[in-house]
Amino acid sequence: MSSKKDMLLVADIAATFFPAAIQAYSQHAKLYDDWQKISLKEIEQVWERVPVKDAEKELRFLREESRDDFKDMLSAVKSFIDRPLWISRVMLVQEIKAIYGAPECYTSSVATEDILTNLKSPEHTLGSYQQALGRIQQLLNSYDRRFWKLLQEMVSGKDFLQFLTAVVENDLRNIINGVDDYDDARVIQEETIFSMIEVQRSLKPVLQAIHTWREAPLLNMLQEIARDNPVLHSRISLCAANNVALQNLYNNIANRGEATKDKIANAVKRGTYDFVFQERVDVLLNYRGESKQTSLAELQDLCGRARLYARSAMSEAKSLSLGAEKDEEHMADIMHEFVQIVDTIQGMIPIATKLIRLGHLKYINFVRKAVRKSELVALATELKEDLQDLFTSIQNQIVTQAMLIFRLNATIYFDSTTRKHRLRDVLDDLPKTVHTTFPQLPQSTLDIVQPGKLFVVACASRYLIPNIVISLFVNSGHSSKLFCVAGVDILSSETQYYLVKMIQEHRTLCDYMLALICCQSENENHHILDQFASLVVRSSGLADKSMKRIYSDFRNVTCVTSAHSGQGKTTRINQICGENRKHTI
Repeated sequence: MSSKKDMLLVADIAATFFPAAIQAYSQHAKLYDDWQKISLKEIEQVWERVPVKDAEKELRFLREESRDDFKDMLSAVKSFIDRPLWISRVMLVQEIKAIYGAPECYTSSVATEDILTNLKSPEHTLGSYQQALGRIQQLLNSYDRRFWKLLQEMVSGKDFLQFLTAVVENDLRNIINGVDDYDDARVIQEETIFSMIEVQRSLKPVLQAIHTWREAPLLNMLQEIARDNPVLHSRISLCAANNVALQNLYNNIANRGEATKDKIANAVKRGTYDFVFQERVDVLLNYRGESKQTSLAELQDLCGRARLYARSAMSEAKSLSLGAEKDEEHMADIMHEFVQIVDTIQGMIPIATKLIRLGHLKYINFVRKAVRKSELVALATELKEDLQDLFTSIQNQIVTQAMLIFRLNATIYFDSTTRKHRLRDVLDDLPKTVHTTFPQLPQSTLDIVQPGKLFVVACASRYLIPNIVISLFVNSGHSSKLFCVAGVDILSSETQYYLVKMIQEHRTLCDYMLALICCQSENENHHILDQFASLVVRSSGLADKSMKRIYSDFRNVTCVTSAHSGQGKTTRINQICGENRKHTI
């Protein structure tokens, strides 16, 4: 179709519809000359989708703002736009009354059904509707948005609140005793249980009176509750979503009484905590005068219940009498103290585990009792200080674990009386001593350690470690200070992590010469080899022929070997030791 025909078509449409639209608009505008008599049916389609904030702007198109009654007309239009809101609010009050069996919930003598029918009536004019809505607003306009949110959730969560009404006289804090003991508790978060306790505490006065009150105080009380607890509506929503699980949990444990509180109180007042540090950390709670013991897992379970009870007790105390409030606060203090005790114990376990894994002699077989919280805190401080001292000791050592030290001659001999400051001098003399002792050994370019560059050797057998160490000292020069750390593969995973961390922190500080030797069996991984994969060198060290020459140079060393076991090597060694009045080790 050509553009000329398009333009004619648009013109035809404009000529046909625009006059009709303008005429319809003019006729509708004339209705507002006497706006109080306008039927709601006549204006429903015009205003039903207009926001209240835009009502004034839209009304200016229809009538002049200079009219004396413009403000009244605008108020009436806004009331009509708000019609769905007020209908929904009256319906909420009606539903609350129907759900909970409360007869009349507000001061008006007119029933909610009559009010609702009047608001929905299509026979209203704009003026009569404004008057009808004005009476409703006088009754309900004092209730704020938080009140209506609360009412909405009470209607939505009617099943949960009907259950809560049935058990309103019971202490729901006893439900804490059953946490983690039943299948339904596994899917219920701590916050949900606390929310149920809080909802019952807040709505208890209303739930107790809702079947008997016939006057305005019911809604007024809900208004005060909504103001005091602005998040109560969200608590009800959370509980309603878990209504079935909460009811099952309550029914299972409602009769367990004060058992858990008594157990926690006894743990604080009469408990003795036994710590045993051996291959792992064990903690047991004993009661003075009783043989019954409580494990760490049970302590952690009680700790979770104590947290819940402490939170609910502090909230409940505000609504109790002075004497009852003091009892609740005292019990809450006990719960808080127990939580602090268990938190202290749980903080000690990883520290003690590190001390055991790192081989601290004090904790090879360590047993300690703690009666009071202060003793637990003192033990925790002692553990932290011991761990810090151990880390400091490791940091001050040039070689971490399994340093291979050769007693080659008197020059490098030292015993238990050697002072610590002599150790570095002894280690510094190793390269020179090896070079002096084995001057004719063959050299290999593969076993040369460069200053400032870490050297990592992987070998297939532990029997090759002496071959590799001697080869490294021989090939790396006698004027340098080379340090070899052998057997790093036998260190625990945690110690390997720590050693890698220390090497990475210090590798740029000086031109050190450090070699790590790690035995790696087939399909076996080690953290050190993984971290320094680009630096790993495969080596077997000196050949058997060279090692045989070395052993022959030692006058005080006898090598006894055979191709098979059971050939009498041990008997021969014992015989030689006996002849020289020596002992085997």
